[in-house]
Amino acid sequence: MYKFILLAWAISFSQDIFACSCDVTPLDTVAVRSAPQIVIFRLVSARVAASRDGTGARNDVIGTVQPVESLRGRKSAMREVQFSTEPCCGLRLDVGAYFAAFPDQNQSRFFANNGNLIELGHAAAFQDGRDRLIKVLEGRQTLNSVFGRSVRDRTEQSPVLPPCVEPGKIRLSTP
Repeated sequence: MYKFILLAWAISFSQDIFACSCDVTPLDTVAVRSAPQIVIFRLVSARVAASRDGTGARNDVIGTVQPVESLRGRKSAMREVQFSTEPCCGLRLDVGAYFAAFPDQNQSRFFANNGNLIELGHAAAFQDGRDRLIKVLEGRQTLNSVFGRSVRDRTEQSPVLPPCVEPGKIRLSTP
């Protein structure tokens, strides 16, 4: 029993700390309310894009979108969304889900990140997500109160932690 406790204690303190930082300003109430363009779209398909440097080291996805509604700005020219799925600062966008985009420009390809996109939900929850966003735009709610951090983290890729021990280094034996 003491060996097990000692092993658990040693493993818990032997992991490297893994953190990352993104140079993207997170989406907040002020950014949402001052956005020059707001587009609601549905992601209808997605494919892995070739890496920019030819090494395969970058995980980019290009998705086909269906613009649903322009809440602000001109009619959207958006037809595609491009995003990274890197473990740090990348996104997770599910095909079939609805999203609110806050693009800087009205272009056919939108480059999404954690500072310009929020998930509104799938078909059943989409209208509720849209209504909550409208409350933020009208000044009746804050972004954090209607889209809490746990909701916004849903699209964010967390860093992958390294394994706690190298395979083959520790052997557990049964008494």
